[in-house]
Order: sequence, then structure tokens, then C-alpha cells
Amino acid sequence: CCTPDTAVVYTLILTATDSCGAGDADTTLVTVELNEAPFVDAGEDFAVSLCGPGEVCITPTIIDDNLAEIIFQSGTFREESQEYCMSVSFPGNKYAIFTAIDSCGLSTVDTVHFTVTMSEGPFVNLGNDLDLFQCENSEICIDVETIANYTDLVVSGGALFNAETSQICFLPEGPGIYQFAVSVTDTCGLSSADTINVNVSFNDSPIVSQMPDTTVYICSPTAICLPLSVEDNNIASITTNVGSYADGQVCFVPYDSGMFEIIATIVDSCGVTIVDTANVHVLTDQGIQITGQADTTIFVCELDTMCFPVYGIPENAEVSVSGINVSYNSENSTVCFVPECALSNKITVTASTPCGDYSYTFTVTVLCNSAPLVILPQDTALVICEPSDVCLPVGITDVDMNLGSVEVTNGTYDPVLHRVCFPVDTAGAYVIGVTATDTCGATDYDEIVVAVSLNEAPSIFFSSTDTTVYESCDSNEVCVPLTVSDPDNNLVSITSTNGYYNEELSSICFVPQSSGEVCIAVTVTDACGLTTVDSVCINVEVGGYAVFECPTNNQIVADSVCGPSEICVPLAISGEINSVSSTMGTYENGQLCFFADTAGTYTITSTVYGDCNEVTCTYTVEVNWLTDVAINCPSDIDTLLCGPDTLCFTYSTTDAESVSVNAPAYISEGSTVCLPIDTAGSYLVTLTANGACGVDTCSFTVDARFNSAPTIVAEDTTLTVCAIDSVCIPFEVLDIDSNVVDVSTSLGVINGNTVCILPIAYGQSSVVITATDECGAQTNKTVNINLIQGATALITCPQDQFATLCGPDSVCVLVPITPFDANITILENGEPANANYNPETGNLCFYVESAGTHTITVIADAFCSSDTCSFDVTATVSLPPTVSCPAEIDTLICLPEPDSFCFPVEVVGTGVEVIVNPAGSYAAGYVCIPVDTAGIYDVEIIASSDCGADTCNTSVSISVDAAPMVVVPNDTTVYWCPQDTS
Repeated sequence: CCTPDTAVVYTLILTATDSCGAGDADTTLVTVELNEAPFVDAGEDFAVSLCGPGEVCITPTIIDDNLAEIIFQSGTFREESQEYCMSVSFPGNKYAIFTAIDSCGLSTVDTVHFTVTMSEGPFVNLGNDLDLFQCENSEICIDVETIANYTDLVVSGGALFNAETSQICFLPEGPGIYQFAVSVTDTCGLSSADTINVNVSFNDSPIVSQMPDTTVYICSPTAICLPLSVEDNNIASITTNVGSYADGQVCFVPYDSGMFEIIATIVDSCGVTIVDTANVHVLTDQGIQITGQADTTIFVCELDTMCFPVYGIPENAEVSVSGINVSYNSENSTVCFVPECALSNKITVTASTPCGDYSYTFTVTVLCNSAPLVILPQDTALVICEPSDVCLPVGITDVDMNLGSVEVTNGTYDPVLHRVCFPVDTAGAYVIGVTATDTCGATDYDEIVVAVSLNEAPSIFFSSTDTTVYESCDSNEVCVPLTVSDPDNNLVSITSTNGYYNEELSSICFVPQSSGEVCIAVTVTDACGLTTVDSVCINVEVGGYAVFECPTNNQIVADSVCGPSEICVPLAISGEINSVSSTMGTYENGQLCFFADTAGTYTITSTVYGDCNEVTCTYTVEVNWLTDVAINCPSDIDTLLCGPDTLCFTYSTTDAESVSVNAPAYISEGSTVCLPIDTAGSYLVTLTANGACGVDTCSFTVDARFNSAPTIVAEDTTLTVCAIDSVCIPFEVLDIDSNVVDVSTSLGVINGNTVCILPIAYGQSSVVITATDECGAQTNKTVNINLIQGATALITCPQDQFATLCGPDSVCVLVPITPFDANITILENGEPANANYNPETGNLCFYVESAGTHTITVIADAFCSSDTCSFDVTATVSLPPTVSCPAEIDTLICLPEPDSFCFPVEVVGTGVEVIVNPAGSYAAGYVCIPVDTAGIYDVEIIASSDCGADTCNTSVSISVDAAPMVVVPNDTTVYWCPQDTS
């Protein structure tokens, strides 16, 4: 025995050995094949048509060498035909499920869907009766709507049926009503018929009443309408060459005078055309335009009547004018008026015609002459140096710009420079007159009186004497006062032999070079060139200066001292010094010394006296006392170390000359103390400072701790998801030293206190989280993540369904849904349905109470998604069959040879099949039976459907018509009197 694990050919060697050592061997080959699931093919989806409830049989293909069982859930297996058959009671979408199971327990399932339709009886629909209009005789075709598969189609009334177009066609002989009937029989032997009446009419030519010729006088573009009567019931269009047709009129709008030809064209739907023409003579005032004088301005010396021509006045027009004193002269077509000065006359000429008023407006502005204007300066006085011509400005203007001449009395006029000039040779009063005259003769006059006097020489007066002494320090100016006057007020210059004239001080100012006597000569000149000269001598003494430069910012900082003592500070004093005074201390050898009894700021004012000046400066002296020696240690320190190390700290001192510390600490460069640390613990450091003013000490403690590695807290996680996406797992990093500097992961990314990864497949993924602190100490944590794929809802949505019922009943539709345990919600027309779903068969069944369209909505909810399916189930509730017929019929027929007799029968119901016994047929509401002789025919009429049956009996008595028989009386003699009437 052996246990194969793969499909392979095994070689087995069997060896037998006896107790004497003799043996034999044999070899065999064993071929092992692994079992495969059965092959099942239920075939392609199909459609089948039945005449009524019946069976549908399917032959699936099932292949397997070790087939154990075939499960057919929907029907039975027929051994003789090797078919699987299922009963069908109603039309709709059906399915059959085949499951093949082999001896190893492997199975295969296949499903075939098929649509069942059941004959509801044939139908024929020729549509409503027709009224057809034809321009000319042509073939008429009528659509025949009926079933696709029929065994017989009969047409009566003379039309022919075209199976390709599904139409009956005929050629009418003329106008009139034509009746046709079509009957159809289906493969189940059921019949139906329909009748249609076609009323055919032909086209007639339109009848048109002619438009009249006319003459119209219009004053502006106005619609002109002509009546046009058209009689026809198929007019296609009415068009005009001018304007348009509407409501029995042809209307147009002329924009000028003249003769207009109006042509109307009438066309019916068959193309028959009628043309009508009318002439309209249009008269109008178009083209009238009145023109004349444009707006103008006229200048006059004297007022007189003014006239202006007007053009374009129509003949026989009534003319009116408006304006100031305006009149119209019709003989020469002019308007005239008598003007006034400064008049702006707006003149309007209006010509009135039967159609309206036409106006023209212009404005005439009349300007009258004004006298010129002469303006001379006010009377004035002049001083002259010698006889000469004197010129004065004169203003001569004329608003009308028509100045004619200018005349001057006792002088001449210069029109270029606009001045009058006259000769002056002696002192006295001169009268000058100016007269201006314009071209219209208007004048204006003005005059001026000029008083003329002769020039006199100026004068000089010095207030200083030869004994006056002036002091000058360091090149400062010396000013000598004097008084200068001129009776004519026409001085032009004041000069000096030494210095210059200061007009503001009314003095001669100069800078002396040395001490001694200085003489000054002054010359004064007026505008006429007359001069006056005078001189004076004075004594001058020149002296020196002292210099005192104040300290920068008026502040001095003295050298620091330990207590009350004399303070000396330098002062920048130079130059020619006579003495120095201060509010505190004494000045000697360039220094100011004073006694300071307290530290602080002293305010001192010092004054330096020289020959020509004294300089004062107020300044402060800051005196500082040296403080006691002080040293400041750093605060106590609690620190974390990765291992043995040396720590350095800064300290500060005041007025210290040296600093020392206790071991193992030592003083480093600058104000730094360093402490070597080789073990964790507490270290006390004491610093001592020495200086000129004393000793000071301070201490601080260093508590040193050594680093510990961090820890990581995280849990393994199992997640059910709908799609592979980022998965984030929380974790926590703990560190008693709080000095973690980095957290990393072997997979994904770190986001805060979570690690997020993107798995490549469902199943388990491992993540290693690493935490590192400032000292490089690390901790690793492995976290396992198990990813489980969630279920997705899927509905195989059926097509719209059709169900025929005999009454309220349940309708079942195959709606496969995955997964098996999905949460199912069923709605009918948007409301919760009276329905249930069987997940084993996939059938959704709901209760139908009435006919109509039921919109079924199925919602499947699973962990990962929802799916929705909507389809319509159109339910038809069949009427049970009923048949009504006459109980007895007694009729007389002509029977030259065998024939048939038809009588009306009322059949009501859905999908009703009618059988006539013992012989006959039913169609279009009539039962026809064969008749070959006179007698009584008992007829049984059976109407049946899926919803029941009904029977009706009629007794038909047939009498055969016989030839007529005539019997007359025997010959006789009648006596007739004149008064007899009959």
C-alpha cells in the first residue's frame, strides 16, 4: 500500500526472499490520476413560446468518469428522452439549476435562464377610420398591426396584403368610402379580425376674388390693405411681392409716392397656383424741405429794416412766421423785421399742407456800435535832471474793434507802445489830453496834469567825532553810524573808502586789522549824477579770546574710589585766560579738584574769562565708589547624562581680582567652572572670589543621572476591510528620561502615536517599531496585523417581467444575490413589499392583488457594500371566459347548393379559445356553421382559457326557400256602371 499525493506514474517493485536466501522480484507500473470536478453545461439562455400551460424540456451536457449524482431542483428527469422537464403555468423569466456531484464529493453547478411567453390569442389592429385627401389618384396603403407568427391572414374588400411591409394596399376608383376587413389565425388555432373605413377625397382648384385697383393719399408711411378672398380647404401658401397677407387682406407700407403693383400668389397643397394683381397709386408730401438764412450776427452803426430769403415753400401752402416784429413777403419769399440793439431774434417760418406743418428756424443777432474808451493815469508829479521828453501809458479800447483815429493835445500818441509823450524843459504843470474816434464817428476823451520839478544834490551827517573809541575782538566788525538824505528821493549809491554801507544799521561797517586811528570817506550819488562827499576819523582797540571746550555730552566720569576722597577731573581750557571760577572746587594745572563725600552725580558750572570774552560751561561729574567683592554661582542643576562626562558652567564676579574652587572642580578660561562626573550622584561646588575691597564665596549642587533605554507598548490587531488600504495601529513609547528623539518603522510611516502601512495582500503583515533616545539607546517592538477581506453585496438584476394571473396570487422572480447572508430589503413602488426572498433558490416572491405595473426594488447590504436592483413586473389579471348566444334561430335561406350560416355571438375574457361543436368556426364575434340542407342544427359553443370555461347552446332552424306560386280566379263577366269607382 502507498499514499499518492500527486498525479504521477508510480513504479512498484515487489521482492520475495525465503529463509535460504533465495528470492525473486517483479515490477509493475501504477498510473495515478487526481479527481476533477464534473463538467456541467446547461446550454445558452433561450426563449420558448407556449399556447398554454405546459412543459419545457432541457438536455444539459454533463461529463464525468465518476459521476455519482445529478440534482435537478426544478423538475423531473425523463429516462426515455434523456431530458429534464419542468412544468410552466405562467409566462415570465424562468431558470433551471443543474448540480453534478462525483464520487469524490466534488460538484459543479450551472444555471440556464429562459423566457416563457404564452399565446393570449392573435390580434389585428387596422387603426381608426381614415379620411384621406389626394391631389391625384394613387395607391393607398394601411398598416396592419398583428402577431408575428400566424398560420392564416384573410383580407376582404378588394385590398391586397403585402407581407414585407405588413400593409394592405388598394387603388381607389374615385372619391368615396371604402371598407376593408382583415382576419388572422395563430399557431394555436385562435382567430381575430378588424375592420376599417377609408373616406377618399380629391383636390379642387382654389377660388379667388380679385383685389381692386385704388388711389391713396398718405401723409406718412401707413399700412394700405386690399381685400383678398380665397375659398379652399387645403391652401399651402399665400405670398405677395410687396407686403404680406393676413386675415383676408394684403397689406403693405409705402415709403414714397408712386404706382405700386401688388401681386398675390395662392398655392394649395397639391401645387395648384392662382395669381391676382392690383395697382395702387400712392400720393404723399415726401420731399418737402424748407431752407434759408443760417444763424448769423450783424453789426450796424444805425438801425434799419432787415430781410432774409426763404427757399422750398410748397405752392398753395399756408405760411406763418414767428419772432420779434417779423413779417413774411410771399411775392419774393422773404421774412423781414425792424431790429433793436443787442437783439437776438429767433425766426421760425412754417409752411402748412394738408398732411402737416414744415418749419425752418434761424437766429439773427444784431450788434450796435459802442463808443471807444480812453483811460490815462491819475495826475502825477515828476522830477527831471534836465529838459527831455516824458512818456505816460494810455489805455485806448473799442469793444467793436472799429477804432478810427487818436488825437493828443500837447503831445504825441505811440500806437505800438500804447503811450503819449510830451517835451519838458522847465518846472511847472503840463496838461495832456487824448481823444479817440471810431469808424461810426463815436468819440471818448481823457486828460492828465503832470507837475514837473528840477533835481537837488543829497546830504551826509556823521554822529561820531575824532575822540570816539571802538573796541574789536578777534576780527569783529566796527560800525560807524551816519545819516544820508535826498530831497528828491532818488539816491542810487552810497560808497565808502573803508568798509561798506549797512542800510539796515544806517552805518559804515569794516573789520580793523590793528589798534589805532582809522579815517573813513563816504560818497553819496543820486539818479541825476549829483554827488556829496564827507569823512570822519575814529580810534580802534583790538583784543584776545579765551577757549573752553565743554566735556562730551557735558558729562565726566571720575575714576572709582573706595569711599569719600578728593576727585580731580581734567578741563579743556586754552587761549588768553585771565581767570577761571567754578561753583565747586578749584581749577589748577588743567584740572578741577573737589571733595566728594558720597557717590553720585555732581553738577558744576565753570566760567573762563578772557580779554574779549568769557565762556561758561555747566557739566556733571559722576563719582562711583567701588563695591564689595561679590561672586554669583549658577543655580543648582539636575541633569541627565548618557555616561561619564565633564560639565562646565559660567559664573559672574564684581570687583574680584582672583577666583578659586574646590576639587574635583576646576576654573577654566573666562568665567567658567568645570566639574568631571564619572558616576551618578550629587556634587557640591564652592567658588571663592578675592578683590581690593574684600572676599566672597558661593556654592551650587550638581545632581547627575545616567540614561535608560525607552520601552514600546503596542498590540497585535485583526481587521476586516473592504479594500486594501492604509492600516494604522496605535502604539505608545514610554521613557523615564523623556529624551526620545526618533521613532521609526520597518514598514509604512509613523504618524504621531500610530504606525500606518499599506499591505500588499490580505493576511498577516509584521511591523517592527524602533524607538531611539538622545543617547542612542534603542528598543524594538514587533506588531502583527491580520487583514481579512470583507464581503461585497452583488445582485444579478433580472429584466422587466410579465405575469398573467387569474386573480390575486404570488409572483416569483429569480434574483441571485451574494453573499448568502446579505441583509435583504424589498420595496414595491417605494413602500415595504409583502414579499420574501429564499437565498437557497434565489427566488424573490411577492403577492399581487391587482393588475398593473409593480416596480420592485431589492436592496442587499453586506459588510463592504450595498447593491440595489429595480425591475418592473407587469401583471395582467385575466378575465374568466363567458359566451352569450341566441337560444333559437329560425331563418329562411336560399340553398341552391351547400353553404354556411353565420350568427353573432358575444365572447368576453382574456386569451379565450372558442370551439364550435359539432362543426363550425368562430371569428370576429360570429359563429359560422356549415349548412347543406333544411333542418334543425344544434350548435354547442365552448369558450375556454387558463382561467376557466363557459358553454352556450343555440338551436338553428333552417328553412329552404321554395318557388312562388300564383293562383288567379276563373274567367268571369263583370257589369260596370258609370257611377262605379272600383
